[in-house]
Amino acid sequence: MDMNLREINKKNAVCAQPVYGLREHLALKGEAELESLKRLAGSGIEDIYGWLTDPEVFKMLLMAVTPADFELFARAAETTFLQDDSVFLPRHSSLTAFSLMTPFAVGDLMYCVVPSEFKDMWRDLKRLGFAEHKRKRDMLDIYAAACVKLYGVVTVKEFVDIFNIESGGKTDAEEVEGYLRELADGRYYRLEDGMLLNALLPAESAQDYIQARKGMPLYLPRHEKMLQLGEGAYLDVFRELEIYRLEAEDILRSRGVEDAEDKAYLFADTLYLTLSTELEDCEHGELFSEFELMEDAARIRELKNSVRLWANFGHTPNELFEMIKKGEFRPERNGRCPCGSGRKYKKCHGR
Repeated sequence: MDMNLREINKKNAVCAQPVYGLREHLALKGEAELESLKRLAGSGIEDIYGWLTDPEVFKMLLMAVTPADFELFARAAETTFLQDDSVFLPRHSSLTAFSLMTPFAVGDLMYCVVPSEFKDMWRDLKRLGFAEHKRKRDMLDIYAAACVKLYGVVTVKEFVDIFNIESGGKTDAEEVEGYLRELADGRYYRLEDGMLLNALLPAESAQDYIQARKGMPLYLPRHEKMLQLGEGAYLDVFRELEIYRLEAEDILRSRGVEDAEDKAYLFADTLYLTLSTELEDCEHGELFSEFELMEDAARIRELKNSVRLWANFGHTPNELFEMIKKGEFRPERNGRCPCGSGRKYKKCHGR
């Protein structure tokens, strides 16, 4: 195990020999952790124990954890203990918060232990097909987030086609509506009138994007990129913005701003959204006035040429102009220009 990873994990683990019963796991928790559980379950250890071992509560907690947490839990629940030196414990705090799993540090070794009570309930859920249900729902959720980041809006039919082509799984409109309507609250997306929309996109603008893209080829990344985009932030995928983020951070630091890094990330994220959506009043747009680098119109224009636009069905302007040059795509004369100006093609690059 890497030395830094080992030290980080030790700080997030119980330095003791593993124990295997839920009451023993709860007894190892600090007062602050117990207080959080008491607010949900009751005032004593037995109240918490009774709440956590309720099959419906257990199922609810597993449905709520991230895909990475779920896979780690599934691995650990199948054995007495899981010894894996590559696990980065801070990423799995939801498992440890509810004692679904407790990490134990013994010397240089790390053991992940699922309490025996949860293992019994896990076996029952597996027999009912719970794991497949959870994985399918998580994958639909990730693809939904990726699609609305890339395209702004897609019809449910388009989403079904994208998912069935790239994910390796199969779904249909009824399943998508059922799963995603349940999940949409607080997510990047929402379901509305047979469409999957970015949470930032006003409903009245959705049809404009769909109309603008008629006859336009779809940009469809491979499965791995869809996962990366669906699970991460915009900047995790669109690296063209990184230089802007770094310059913004330098400007803020030179002014003595304490939260320079956070504010620079917000600036770059907002810049991407403004460019890709063509919505100049996009959230936090007032940030732009704080940075001199925004005055360089030529650089912004070049950046926009390499950003994936919602109106271009996820393609960058540079990609579509290359396709036009090769005769692989011909824009409608009265359609929106691929450059992202918002003007008709015949009055812009089609003149």
